[in-house]
Amino acid sequence: IALSTNALAADSASSTVLGYAPIETVCPAVNSQNVFAPTDEFEGFLRPAISPSKIEKAWINGRHEKTDKNLIEFLDNLDLKDFQDVDFENYITNLNSSINIAFAASGGGLRAMLSGAGQISAFDKRTNYDGTNKLAGLLDSATYIAGLSGGSWLVSSLVFHDWIGVQDILDNKTSIWNLEDGVIPTDLTIWESILAEANQKKQEGYELSVIDLYGLLIGRAIFTDLENQGAGLTWSSLRDIEKIQLFDMPYPIILALGTSISITENDTYDSNDVALFEVSPFEFGSWQNSVYAFTDMKHIASNVSNGIPVDDNNCTVGFDSAPYLIGSSSDIFTALGDLTTANLSSTFPGLPTSYYTLIQQILGNLNSNSTELAYSIVQPNPFYENEYAEEEGIYSGETMLLVDGGWSGEGVPLDPFIQPSREVDVVVIFDNDSDSNDSWPLGATLFETEERVLRYNTDLKFYDLPSSIEEFAELGLNKRPVFFGCNGEDLVSHSYGESDDSDEFARMLPLLIYFPNSYMSFSSNTSTLQLEYTNEERNAMIQNGFEVATRMNFTLDAEFAECVGCAVLRRSQERLGAELGDQCSQCFNRYCYVSDNTTD
Repeated sequence: IALSTNALAADSASSTVLGYAPIETVCPAVNSQNVFAPTDEFEGFLRPAISPSKIEKAWINGRHEKTDKNLIEFLDNLDLKDFQDVDFENYITNLNSSINIAFAASGGGLRAMLSGAGQISAFDKRTNYDGTNKLAGLLDSATYIAGLSGGSWLVSSLVFHDWIGVQDILDNKTSIWNLEDGVIPTDLTIWESILAEANQKKQEGYELSVIDLYGLLIGRAIFTDLENQGAGLTWSSLRDIEKIQLFDMPYPIILALGTSISITENDTYDSNDVALFEVSPFEFGSWQNSVYAFTDMKHIASNVSNGIPVDDNNCTVGFDSAPYLIGSSSDIFTALGDLTTANLSSTFPGLPTSYYTLIQQILGNLNSNSTELAYSIVQPNPFYENEYAEEEGIYSGETMLLVDGGWSGEGVPLDPFIQPSREVDVVVIFDNDSDSNDSWPLGATLFETEERVLRYNTDLKFYDLPSSIEEFAELGLNKRPVFFGCNGEDLVSHSYGESDDSDEFARMLPLLIYFPNSYMSFSSNTSTLQLEYTNEERNAMIQNGFEVATRMNFTLDAEFAECVGCAVLRRSQERLGAELGDQCSQCFNRYCYVSDNTTD
């Protein structure tokens, strides 16, 4: 099978922009994009965030034809004693809906990319392993994958190489992730080349920021062997790649924070001017009330008012640059304040003076508005005068800024998967953030997500968590896998709007399988700002991540894969009203967090 919706077939021929600079083109008819809306009554590029778009739903349905078969094979390979008499082909077929599995890779620079690579490889059938790895195959059963900041580097590396496996990268079947010279070069000729590439965008009349350069530098590390090191890649061009067309990879999403103001380190995340934005092959937008809308990814930065082009003959194509939006998701520069030599040298120590001098010269030639220099600048604002926003904020300004998706403290991209209308059953989380002084995670991302979602939706049921990150560490939850939300009946959540059949939509939040970065065979708590790794260090980071996900090659728990299987089946079992069997009960006693009843 292949994706053959009219929208994709009509749009795909011109999805790719060969250079870094966006181009102007004739706008599509304003009603041609209603395929992105949940019903046919909406026109223009914008649609309300009631549910996933029609095109996403159509793609997910196609993906399910692959994931259902893969999940049956995965479950059949497990020794699930509670399901010995169950035919999983019949079980999956007879469910009212497919089991939706998502993977979420946290931020944390190259530490997150490499550790996450090892963790995700544990679930990939293509990974070489001396022994039996019964976790392998769960990735093939996944519907969604999301990354944020350093996690966006991981997801984008795999996705833009047509869903390459981590094993192929380690086997040098591609030249990406050669980090011995670092992401930030000291070779001034490279900087001059990057600046020349970015200036193409400036010559077309678009404002530049340091993120244009940063994203292109990241591209040198993760798109190394692609044409022009990925400078011309766009997120909408993913619609054309074979693995997307054939539904042979999870639906990819990366996250960035969007704002209409410059954020300072002392700002709190309770402003209507700040929202989490999703970047995907088809759409760009946010579920939050201050935006509550999505737009066509291909035409972001077109001059629109409430999603309608101001000039039908003048729409933008190519602003959805992959390097630019990946740089946006991992933008660390806002933390520096003014980008002075002192700030740069303290953040990236040990570089020659000429390096900092050149950086400052480049910054001086970019954008005259110094307050926006450290942000991605999206102008015109695709959500300008957006009628679906419930609160004044981002829609009121003609310019929108993007910044690191983890700036709010939410280091894991969980937000896309707790939307009830996406119907996600289980999320496999790789938390490689640096909450502690020694760069280990402490689960802070879960507390930050809870704080935000309860601020905007007080009726939402959230996961049972420890009282603080200190208790999280005291219980050892930052040292081993943990399942959150094992009792879905406590987590029934309602969508903000209505479903397609106009009935109120309610669904249990997904069960979370949480993997924190921890020491197995290598000290993987490297600094987020470490941007250079030898091949030996790179491989050791990836190996450690694999051991985190497999519980040290299953030596710490030979039954761990079966416990993951129990977690994957849990929501479908709850919807069927089935009781936990003995094996799954024992697994949940070991791994499920319950307040005042936590086992080591």
